[in-house]
Amino acid sequence: MPIRRSNSTMVEGQRQPVPDRENSDKYLNVAASQLASILALPDTPFVIPPLPGTMRGIDVYRAQSLVRVVACAIGMYVRSHRRLPNLVRPASMNEKLLWSKFFTPMPMPSAGDKLATASYLPPDHRGRIASPDRVWTSTEPLLPANDEVPPGVYFQKANHGCGFNLEIRYPLSEEARATAQTTASTWLTEDYGLSWGEWWYAVFERRLLLEAHLGVMESDVPDWKFWVLNGRVHLAVVCQERATNHRLGFYGRNFECLPLKHPSLPQAEPVPKPAAYDAMLVAAEAIGQRFSFARVDFYLPPSGQATLGEITLCPNNALTPFSRADFDCQLGEHWDPRVIGPRS
Repeated sequence: MPIRRSNSTMVEGQRQPVPDRENSDKYLNVAASQLASILALPDTPFVIPPLPGTMRGIDVYRAQSLVRVVACAIGMYVRSHRRLPNLVRPASMNEKLLWSKFFTPMPMPSAGDKLATASYLPPDHRGRIASPDRVWTSTEPLLPANDEVPPGVYFQKANHGCGFNLEIRYPLSEEARATAQTTASTWLTEDYGLSWGEWWYAVFERRLLLEAHLGVMESDVPDWKFWVLNGRVHLAVVCQERATNHRLGFYGRNFECLPLKHPSLPQAEPVPKPAAYDAMLVAAEAIGQRFSFARVDFYLPPSGQATLGEITLCPNNALTPFSRADFDCQLGEHWDPRVIGPRS
């Protein structure tokens, strides 16, 4: 059986490009200047200890490393947005996402761990929201034998980053097994996110996993992504036919279509409101009470049973511009990245 890589895109979970060291070095002075200005603020986060049970980027990186990582993040931001971010007084959604990587308290255990996602779903939602069917997990890149896994399509993943996703079919041929295990070995060696500030992928044990395919054979399952700001959903994005004809649709909290477009993907046609939409929204907000910001993802297979996917803390590393700059600012107005859960 041939192996198919997930055809994800930059806006919704693709592997980040390797940072350009020379480009990052250009922004060392900018990073140092903005960090110094943040340090001088009366309410500077540098002198405030992290909340119990949380960590921040400034708790992870030492001073010299912090400047270099912030410079790298700024360089990547400039390449995508064509302007410098204001980290001293961030205003837009993307500026605040960039700021949050270093200063927002992130709950532990890290939501970056795909294997920890289900622990954030409150018990009273587990009858309406399913968890992925994971048939295997390991720290070693040795896939289970063919007689240990039921025949069918699975996704091989790693738990510590984005884009670690390979579609395979059991029973595996020797060639397919060798390819999948070589890929898995490479994944386990990657320090995903550390160099550009997504440190929360590096604070837990790296593991591999196999998830059962949720849809009809050879078909893609719609993927709903709810942006939860201070405990409230303000944006829902649906990804359709990701592997064959990837399109995105954008909706407001009340399922109104939003006039937004992805810079490189076609716009999805409007869809009827799914029967599980309200259950997904309420579950996303329940999960979001423990975060300042979280993008909570659900799969919606033909059965109609919404299945929790993952929790993303900085969608696409704050690198995808909204097609309308005013929407970026409007969305940012709804979020205080210093506060976990609802704003008072």
